[in-house]
Amino acid sequence: MTEGRLQGRRVAIGISGGIAAYKAIEVIRLLTDAGAQVRVLMTPEATRFVTPLTLEAIESATPNQPTVQPVPYKGVQFLAIPEFQDLGTRVSQQISAAIADQKSVDAAVAQSQKYAAVVGATYRENK
Repeated sequence: MTEGRLQGRRVAIGISGGIAAYKAIEVIRLLTDAGAQVRVLMTPEATRFVTPLTLEAIESATPNQPTVQPVPYKGVQFLAIPEFQDLGTRVSQQISAAIADQKSVDAAVAQSQKYAAVVGATYRENK
């Protein structure tokens, strides 16, 4: 999306309990990057696919001031951190396994949360 095109606009997004909930994260990020103020409404079933904490972090992101210290880029840079790219790959593999009926959604989410905890701890240690 074009930066600033939605500057100051308020956008509400509803997420229900379906695999498309994962795509909502990217849509919210793009809207935020474009300057929109995004608020998300979720059904209880949606939390099986996307955690409220993830959405809160993206909703509250300030693309024009992404960090405390000045940086040479603008926008939300979640995937610019190599550890997070690996996490995205691993979580995607878990989601794919759940979609292919190779494991339950609960097992995929539980494993994804374990990966996230390890990556988070490693990232904090290396910082």
